[in-house]
Amino acid sequence: MRFWVAFSLAVMVFFSALSGPAPVYGAEEPVLRGMVTDEGQKMPGVSVNVWDGKVTRRAVSNSEGQFTVRGLVPGRPFAVRWTPRGPGMKFSVRVGDFTFPENGDLYMSMDYGSVGRGNIYTVRLPSNPSTGYGWRALNKG
Repeated sequence: MRFWVAFSLAVMVFFSALSGPAPVYGAEEPVLRGMVTDEGQKMPGVSVNVWDGKVTRRAVSNSEGQFTVRGLVPGRPFAVRWTPRGPGMKFSVRVGDFTFPENGDLYMSMDYGSVGRGNIYTVRLPSNPSTGYGWRALNKG
């Protein structure tokens, strides 16, 4: 028997190399960009809420499953909640304890997936993409 479990298969955090000197008219606002998929398929209409302990910022994924959130404070911790909309949609997923980088933008992706009951699955969560280090977690379905 299969059941749907929403879990973050790969919350990938990549620091982009977009930092550099600020233009004369002021510093560019840092941006959190990302993509939401369901077993690899683009997922439009997913509500993305980012909470930094003081303010909640919201976005909705577009037809390509992409979202953009502006206004996060560099160096401040935050949490993200993805909530699909519409009938028959999967449930919401919350992942926290991220810190927005001091320089540059941030990219995150979330993939919903399914697992079979009674099976054991390995989930790899990269913690430092530049060095390849990461964590592996076993999940019993």
